[in-house]
Amino acid sequence: MLHPSRPTKLVGIVLPLALILSCSQAGNISSIRLDESFTKAKVLPQTRYGLAAVNMGGYIYLIGGSETRKTLSNIDRFDHHAGTLTTLTTSIMPRRYHAAEAAGDVIYIISGMTPVMTSEGRRLTWTHSVEAYDISTGQVRALSPIPAARRYIGSAIHEGKIYVMGGSASRPREPKMRYFDNVQIYDIAKDRWSRGQRMPTARECKVVLWEGKIYAAGGYNGQALSAFEVYDIATDTWEVYPDVPFRASAYSCAVLNGKLYLFGDYLNMKRVAQYDIATGQWTLLRTNFTASRHTAASVLDDQIVVIGGNYSSSGAGYRYIQTFTPPPGLEPFR
Repeated sequence: MLHPSRPTKLVGIVLPLALILSCSQAGNISSIRLDESFTKAKVLPQTRYGLAAVNMGGYIYLIGGSETRKTLSNIDRFDHHAGTLTTLTTSIMPRRYHAAEAAGDVIYIISGMTPVMTSEGRRLTWTHSVEAYDISTGQVRALSPIPAARRYIGSAIHEGKIYVMGGSASRPREPKMRYFDNVQIYDIAKDRWSRGQRMPTARECKVVLWEGKIYAAGGYNGQALSAFEVYDIATDTWEVYPDVPFRASAYSCAVLNGKLYLFGDYLNMKRVAQYDIATGQWTLLRTNFTASRHTAASVLDDQIVVIGGNYSSSGAGYRYIQTFTPPPGLEPFR
C-alpha cells in the first residue's frame, strides 16, 4: 500500500547545495554519540572497494571489488576471531559493484561490472554473468545469466530465492545512464529468473531483509535520494515509507536485532545512521567510523563487519576491516 503523500524531491542540484541540504536534513533528527563503537583492523592486502560480502559458517567472505587500478577476481575468507584473511580462489570473473548471496556451501555472484578489451583498450562494462562458487569443492560454475545487467544493485535471499533490484547501466555509445526499477528473482533450485513487482523509485541502492520484507533506503538516480520503500515478499507488493531524513548514496547497509544501519555516504562519508524498524525512528550515530564509501557490510554474531571502501573518485581507498558493536540501552537526544 502506498502512503498518499510524499515530499516533492528537488532535481538538478549542484554538488555544494546537495551537501548543504544533506547536512540540514540530518540536523533535524536525533543523535547518539558512540565514540568507541568501531574497532579497526588493517588486514586487507590491498585497498578494496565496490566488493560484496556474505556471512557463512562464522566467516565473512569477500567477493571481488576493485583496488585503485585493478578489478579483482578473488574470494577471500575473513576469520574475525583470528584476524586473518585467506584467499580461496582467484577464478571468478573480475567484477565490482555486483551482488552476492550465500546458501548452503555456495556463494552466488550476480552482475556488476567487469573489464573487457575493446578497440579503444580495456574498459569496464556491465555483465549478465551469474556464477556459483562452491566452498566445499572450490569450483566455480556459470548459472543462468541475469536478464538485465547492471551495477550498484541490491540483493537479498529468502527461502531459496535471490531478489535482485535496482541498479544502473548504459547502452553502448549512449552516455546517459539508465536507472532500474526492476525486481528480478532467481530460483536457486530451478536455475531460473522471474520478475517481481517493480520498485516505486528507479535507483541504485543497497537493501536488507528483515522478517520477510526487503528494505530499500535512499540510493541514487542522478542525484542522491531520500526515498524509503519496503517490498513484501509474500504479497509481491511495495509500500512507500516516510522519506529518510537525509539523502543517502554509496553506502553499505546491514540489519541487526530489528535495526537497519547505513554506513558511509558519497558526500558525508563519516555518516552512520540507524533505523528502528519497530518504531520508525531514525537516529544518527556519531562514531569513530573511518569515513568511506562503497564499502561492504555483513552481520557476524552481534556485530556488523564493514569492509574496505574508498574516499575519492580516483578509487583511492582503505585496507581496513571495521567492526561495529551497537551498544544496547542508549536513548537518543536531539
